[in-house]
Amino acid sequence: MKHGSLPFYSENVNIIFNAFLDTYLDLLLQLPIKKIQTATKRNDWVTTSCKYKQELYITCRNNPELRNYYKKYCKVLSTVIKETEGLKYDSKIKKSNNQNKTIWGIVKMETGKINAHTKKGII
Repeated sequence: MKHGSLPFYSENVNIIFNAFLDTYLDLLLQLPIKKIQTATKRNDWVTTSCKYKQELYITCRNNPELRNYYKKYCKVLSTVIKETEGLKYDSKIKKSNNQNKTIWGIVKMETGKINAHTKKGII
């Protein structure tokens, strides 16, 4: 099935792929570049601690002596994260002009009964 010199009708797979890639890259270069600003995470310690927990779990599977240490670490990490969330919510409530609305927004968010649009305005 050859139609003139169109590369997509070639018998050679490499020619077809290169034609596709050239077309794709040409179209890709025409798209506007958007800069997206990401929120900076202030809780890097949580990420680091969870990664350590995961590594500890993997090590613990091969070393039963570490199992008690792993369990204690999990309890402490869980307690610290819950306490941090509580302090964050306390701060938001204290800074809020309408504390009841903020409290109910937090309750709805924690129970999963809040949509993204509402979440943005309350919390």
